[in-house]
Amino acid sequence: GYSNPLFNVVQILESKSLSNKVYKAISQRYPEELASIKITSEDKFHNYIKNRLKTKIIPSTDTLTLTLRWGDKGSADSVLLETINQFRNQNLELRKAVETRQREYIDNYLKEIDNRLSAVKRQIRDYRVAQGVVNVSEEGTNILLTKYELERKIADVKSQIRYNDQKFANFSKQVGFNNAKTALRATAIGQDPYLETLNKSLAETEQRYANLTSKFTDAYPEVIAVKNEISAINLNIGERNKESLGDVPVSRGVYDKPSQDIITDMSRTEAETTSLRAQLASLTQSLRNLHAREMKLPETIAKIEELYKQEDALKAIYENVKKKQMDAKFKENEIVDNVFILDYPSEPKRYNFDLIIAFVGFIYGGAIIGTM
Repeated sequence: GYSNPLFNVVQILESKSLSNKVYKAISQRYPEELASIKITSEDKFHNYIKNRLKTKIIPSTDTLTLTLRWGDKGSADSVLLETINQFRNQNLELRKAVETRQREYIDNYLKEIDNRLSAVKRQIRDYRVAQGVVNVSEEGTNILLTKYELERKIADVKSQIRYNDQKFANFSKQVGFNNAKTALRATAIGQDPYLETLNKSLAETEQRYANLTSKFTDAYPEVIAVKNEISAINLNIGERNKESLGDVPVSRGVYDKPSQDIITDMSRTEAETTSLRAQLASLTQSLRNLHAREMKLPETIAKIEELYKQEDALKAIYENVKKKQMDAKFKENEIVDNVFILDYPSEPKRYNFDLIIAFVGFIYGGAIIGTM
């Protein structure tokens, strides 16, 4: 059978797969006709048509003759042509089956390579973001430049701190205070208008007391009154100092403007020094972090280069598979329909032979029964 080139074609024509496709097509165009012969399923249609579609191979050719016995003269041509059309489609699918499967396999493999390539690209992006690497080839140079800049800033800040410490010591020596907070409290005393009035009143009262003691004894009533007034003023000054200073011990108040200006500069210098020390701590921590990053740089670069190698390899595979995909599509499309209709259906004619055989058989059967 396999020596005949049309063996497989005959098998297709007699297959249930083909009859199912024909049934789906004609059931939409001739539902009443199928209902009249009680065909309601694919199985019934297959059983009906398999004995009514006959094939005959013309010897020494690649030619088939199809004969269809159909119950309606008006639709017989359409059913036969639909059968041929579905047969041509299925035959083409079978001829393309191997190439199509190869092309589908290559499509799936190409999609897998594309997914892996995208995953590697995301991995490179995420790793570069996590490690803070912008350009692998320039990363070492950038770290060295950043390290040099940080070391220069640290040196500048340390120099400024030393200068401020010396300036603070000079200010402290001039005003006699070792602490800017205490010195500011002392200037607050000197700038308190109420204390200033009390000190002025105290000076005036003490002057009056001196004048009186030069003329009268301590038992003199006016001298006693002035002494009491001096005591009261001192008491008020002590209470005011306690309210102004709180728990800060201040040995004396600062009343002259030059000393107050020096204390103001002293306080600013201390605040600036505190800010510089915080800046120095931040720069030092940044330098430590940069040093740790520099230690990990060889490992980081090796990891990124490995990822880049994977990306290049996957790109090469992708391009290679892409070419194979194009070749597979060309091969698949090179397969064309090799089935041609040489003669379209002839005019339908009635099959009276079956009726004659049935009639003769009926008479013959009746004669035998009658004889018995």
